[in-house]
Amino acid sequence: MGPASLFTGPFIGTKTTGVRIIGIDPEREARTTRLREKVRKGRFISGRPLREVVIGSGLARILNADIGDELVLISQGADGSIANDLFSVVGFAGSARDTSERMNCYMHIKTVQEFLVLDNRIHEIAIVLTDQRRSREIAALIEKRLNDPSLDVEPWQVVEKQFYQAMQADVKGTYISLLIIMIIVAVGVLNTVLMTILERTHEFGLLRALGTRPVKVFLLIMIETGVLSVFGVILGGIFGALGNYLLSIYGISYPTPIEYGGIVFEKMVGMVSLKSILLPAAVTVFTALVVSVFPAIRAARVEPVKAMRSI
Repeated sequence: MGPASLFTGPFIGTKTTGVRIIGIDPEREARTTRLREKVRKGRFISGRPLREVVIGSGLARILNADIGDELVLISQGADGSIANDLFSVVGFAGSARDTSERMNCYMHIKTVQEFLVLDNRIHEIAIVLTDQRRSREIAALIEKRLNDPSLDVEPWQVVEKQFYQAMQADVKGTYISLLIIMIIVAVGVLNTVLMTILERTHEFGLLRALGTRPVKVFLLIMIETGVLSVFGVILGGIFGALGNYLLSIYGISYPTPIEYGGIVFEKMVGMVSLKSILLPAAVTVFTALVVSVFPAIRAARVEPVKAMRSI
């Protein structure tokens, strides 16, 4: 990312409004962010420092601008001089409802440095990691190596604090969902196993009368429950993974895009991973086994004489 400046000034014809200029290195920006993908109309900024801009679709609507129009920018340079020049609109970023791009005006970083008399100065450098979990560690390491109090080095969790908090809330929501799944499974399995034991009390009594030890009756019920639950999660996992795979491709579009923390969500998409399949499966099997312990103990302690009279 490059220099950014808030100012009042762009106008086309008689339309004028305030915008935020953002200077970028087009090639590096395309590798770092999804800005190139957000250009809905026209094209992205050239790799050479030309006098061309990409503006937000909302800004284009305010200015009644179209691709190829000339945009007049008026601001104040870093040296106190008046900065004003003509720029060609080559693309629109985001949708008209995308508030995160509504007032943005992107141009080549060299063009911005010349326009605002910044020389070779910049305001921000974004570093992309292969493992986002190490962002805090890497930020602390960079800050230590630079050893410059005038520079702020922050991980993305701080820079995008609102979005990070939303992610944490989503993680907590996942655990709440797992808790609800555990309760549903527990009630369903407990009811099923209890009914099975009541209906088969005579059989358990006969087994006990033939000399079957209580521990074997207990293990019989636990193994039966475990096998049924494993088959259930395998079957459910196949259909669930297939549905999640389709969601990861097509997703579910929101009637109205949702913006949170400067990020616009237009559709909900799924992600197929081992964790999304194995975690619910493990929770289901574990819960089924736990709630089967009490009915299994009850069956193991059944008295053969009373059980065989319960036909």
